[in-house]
Amino acid sequence: MRVPRLLFALLLGVSSLAHAQAWRSVYTDQFNYANGTLVAGNATWTAGNGVPTVASGQIEQGSTLNVAARAWYNVPYTNNQASCVQVQAATVNSGAGPLVRESGTTGAENGYGLWTTSALTAGGTLQLAKFISGSFSSLQTYTGVNLYAGIVACLMAFGTTLTPIVGGVALAPVTDASIASGHAGAVVFVTSGAQADAQYDNFSSWNLL
Repeated sequence: MRVPRLLFALLLGVSSLAHAQAWRSVYTDQFNYANGTLVAGNATWTAGNGVPTVASGQIEQGSTLNVAARAWYNVPYTNNQASCVQVQAATVNSGAGPLVRESGTTGAENGYGLWTTSALTAGGTLQLAKFISGSFSSLQTYTGVNLYAGIVACLMAFGTTLTPIVGGVALAPVTDASIASGHAGAVVFVTSGAQADAQYDNFSSWNLL
């Protein structure tokens, strides 16, 4: 799963395909690992919170529910970056999505995230939020979004502008200057239900101009 560079270019107002090609699709992961904790023996991922767990090639929350499993790709990123995941399962009590400018440890995380807050259905909802030293703040709620299993959810951070792109459709951007740098990653959580209620796979990330 790759989101074309030209899509990001058009959303940013970059008029030249050649200019867009200057971006590097830096890291992807299809999570073709043995079942178990994502970060166990896998130095490319860092768990910022919770226990992201591999289950048949998809990522879900660990066995302790109501603790969001946040992880980022442990490589250098520019401050302008984009992260995408394919959301495979979600409910009103669980969700998944991309993270950008992620850093910190459990209880002291920093970063921006976009995740589903409803079942994957027409008229679904998503939330754009930030964490500052572990403190959560909602930035925007998106309603009436057509969600379905396998939908690609992306979050792009360019300067102080955060732009969600869901199913190839750009949602209303939000401006926030709280977090300037960090890593691309993803989050999955279940507040009540079963681990498999929320899952994602096929992570892609970009360094932008």
